Amino acid sequence: MVWVDQNQKKKRKYVVSVDVSAESFVKLSNLIELDLSNNSLTTIPSQSLAECPGLRRLSLAGNRISDIKSRSFLPLIKLNWLDLSRNVIYHLDSDAFIGLRSLQMLKIQSNRLQTIMGAHSFVNYLSKRLSLEMHDNQWHCDCHLGPLRDWILENSISIAIKPICSMPERLKDQTWDSIPIEQFSCPPSIKSVNTHFYKHIGNNVTITCSVSGFPSPKILWLFETAELHRSNKIVVDNFEEFH
Repeated sequence: MVWVDQNQKKKRKYVVSVDVSAESFVKLSNLIELDLSNNSLTTIPSQSLAECPGLRRLSLAGNRISDIKSRSFLPLIKLNWLDLSRNVIYHLDSDAFIGLRSLQMLKIQSNRLQTIMGAHSFVNYLSKRLSLEMHDNQWHCDCHLGPLRDWILENSISIAIKPICSMPERLKDQTWDSIPIEQFSCPPSIKSVNTHFYKHIGNNVTITCSVSGFPSPKILWLFETAELHRSNKIVVDNFEEFH
């Protein structure tokens, strides 16, 4: 359904489509509400929507959209209500909603989302006055999702139905707000460590181990059964002992 504000009257048109051409909404700059729900769209018609800078409400619910790409809604600076529910969305770019500073309602429930990579950046493009619907997804509650969870709680974002974790198994069926942030964890990952060192006997050797993870991993250096050091770097004063 399309709503057009023209001479303070509203017109209605019905739109049923599997594709929206770039020229679909040319000369409809006064369009304020657009309903493209329950069609067979597979992508966001970003080029068409760019012709509607005054749009305030947009529904793309019930389509076959799987991926929300970077800057998909950038020209829609007046948009305050966006419904992307009941699609098959599995991926959101971290800047998918850049420019939507007027957005007051975002509905992304009933999709196939597991995580939002780059969540630190993702929340920077959302208003703190936002109401958010994101239940009925397959959320993997780990360190990648933690920043979004923190942002929601710290800013008292309005959520009618609390999202729950689908993974990992130990957190399954628990609501985000009931889980301490430390449980939104990722296994440690060793980024770099040399396994061979060539030095003159008697010289000092500095060995570095770069590890990432959340919560921050603790590093323990051992030689045979003896604990040597607790840091990401160790200096061996007498290389001969380790040769």
